[in-house]
Amino acid sequence: MNNRVLITREYKWDKISRNEIDIFFKGDLESSCLDMLFSLPFKSNSFVQQYVNTISINFAFIISTKNSCILAVDHIRSTPIIYARIHKKWYVDCRSSRILSIMGNGEIDRESSISVAMSGYTIGSKTLYKSVSSLVAGQIVFLKKSKSVNKIQYYQYAPNPIHHSASQFEYELKQVTLNILKKTISSLRGRQAVIPLSAGYDSRLIASGFKYLGYENVKCYSYGFENFESDTSKIIAKKLGYDWKLVKLGIKKEKEFYKSKEFDEYLEFSDVSTSIPVIRWLSTVRILKESKWIDKNAVFINGNSGDFISGGHINSEIYRKEKQEYLNNETDINLMLDLFLEKHYNLWKSLCNEQNKVIVKDALLCEYNKLLEHNNGKVSISSAYESIEYFHRQSKYVVSAQRIYEYYGYEWRLPLWDVDYLRFWSKVPIDLKYKQKLYKDMLYKENWSGVWRVPINRSNIRPKWIIPLRAIAKSFFLITGNNKKQWHKFENSVFKYWMDTGRVTVLFSYLQLLFNGDYRGVQSLISKKYLESNKISDVFH
Repeated sequence: MNNRVLITREYKWDKISRNEIDIFFKGDLESSCLDMLFSLPFKSNSFVQQYVNTISINFAFIISTKNSCILAVDHIRSTPIIYARIHKKWYVDCRSSRILSIMGNGEIDRESSISVAMSGYTIGSKTLYKSVSSLVAGQIVFLKKSKSVNKIQYYQYAPNPIHHSASQFEYELKQVTLNILKKTISSLRGRQAVIPLSAGYDSRLIASGFKYLGYENVKCYSYGFENFESDTSKIIAKKLGYDWKLVKLGIKKEKEFYKSKEFDEYLEFSDVSTSIPVIRWLSTVRILKESKWIDKNAVFINGNSGDFISGGHINSEIYRKEKQEYLNNETDINLMLDLFLEKHYNLWKSLCNEQNKVIVKDALLCEYNKLLEHNNGKVSISSAYESIEYFHRQSKYVVSAQRIYEYYGYEWRLPLWDVDYLRFWSKVPIDLKYKQKLYKDMLYKENWSGVWRVPINRSNIRPKWIIPLRAIAKSFFLITGNNKKQWHKFENSVFKYWMDTGRVTVLFSYLQLLFNGDYRGVQSLISKKYLESNKISDVFH
């Protein structure tokens, strides 16, 4: 064969072969679906597109024949696929280390390096390496023996509101939310659901919805140290009648873990050269597994990304400009891209120079033009803003957190990323999405299982010993007339090391945080460390 699929015994990947066709797939695909996959190499591209668009579960597949290869990922890219042309053959994998070892020293893509340094992820189908490409969310790629590559975007997240009354939307939201939770419960087949329960909206929605629908085989947990978040999580779990646990993370043990072979192997396992690794609750899942508090076949269910999909990331300036309907002039497009860069491309202040901004904006503009073409030239400013985040930060970085569960051998579900949920939120007007108005109104009104009167997302300072020190420092800043940005920069450098609930900051030394005043937060340091692990450091010079 002229194709080399490097996937071997990866988590939940299966392989079936018939008549010189190899199918590698991930997802709970029915036998009829698999039969159809074997026929796809003999169908037109448009037929393949139409069929893939009917698959409603999380999936990825690779169909390899003697002369071609068909690759596809689901609407959120829950399982990434990358590919490269090496020595006249196509190489395909779900992690980058094996392709890179075959390729040798791959040429670094400087644009991607700058993007990762500034935001944590690449743009479009690019990876850190010029010769390696990645599928984006909702995409099919056809690879031919002749070197040709044909890409089809079968799914495009681009909100297009319709007109309904607020009460009608609220009723529909209630119904679609319950339906996706029912679908999730059905997929568990009685297995234990494990919910990382916070003090916010999204995980509470899932936990309270499961209880409302009568599912009892549920355990909830919080992690880090005792604070408002863990206290609220405990109260909610108790009201629901679910077992609850606080997974305590100590600085010393977390430091040891970040130096372990286990941690290094996770980094290799999860890397596809398109985003920095998610590590925030990595050791938490390890501790839960070792404690045997959860079942071996338990399924993790978290609330990603209800805040984004329900409108929580819509910029206030975007909201004000939305009345102009469609992006139809250069000024509006530049405004949208500038606001996106200001929000998401600011991990390092020193990198936010005009040269880098032009590089990133040009790349994002190419993605916007694809969006425009896909939607017949009609894309509102908020739709473009949300779509660009969807295909980059959300599907490349946020969704990749599911690798943590897979690394420790657990299945996961993402009910709030269900395609039916996306379809619903795509038609909701911005007035009902801004500041999550519709989402919050429905949740408070329904008050599933009686837990929606418990306070949400109140901040408190922990550990307690840091409170007086922080108060003195903040008073000094107020007296000397420093602004909020300067205070938050100081707080990140001096106090964040001790205040970080997830203990991610201890991946670095306290001195690194104290004297790296150029960075926005710990994600900045992770981006630098990640690039350095790929022998990329000139971006920061």
